[in-house]
Amino acid sequence: MITFGICLLYYGIALFLYQVHGWLTYGVWVPFPVARLWEGFFGVAGNGTAFEGLLNWLLSWPARLALLRMGLAILTSVFLSRRAAELHRDKVRRKWILEQCAALGYKPWAIPKVLRELDDRIRAEKAAQREELN
Repeated sequence: MITFGICLLYYGIALFLYQVHGWLTYGVWVPFPVARLWEGFFGVAGNGTAFEGLLNWLLSWPARLALLRMGLAILTSVFLSRRAAELHRDKVRRKWILEQCAALGYKPWAIPKVLRELDDRIRAEKAAQREELN
């Protein structure tokens, strides 16, 4: 999905640069609405639908902006879902560790220290991985 989102961003930028090139070359700005993309993929938009007004409004948007918006929306949703999964995983991990520590006889006031040590070790490992990539 990340690749698809990045491609949509590139397509939006490329379309804008294509329009700028036409404007600088011929002196005329050629509009490129979403309707032209729609016709290329699906044919002419159907008439008489209940959503005709909404459809016409969406089809009148500049295609470059629609592509950029879709790309940003996809990238945002991917990164937010990854962050939510990471937070959930950490929460479940902490709960499991608390249960294991309690089962082993650690005192409740010692458990946060154990968790901090584990978090510090994980942060150090992630920092080492980032340094390896650079």
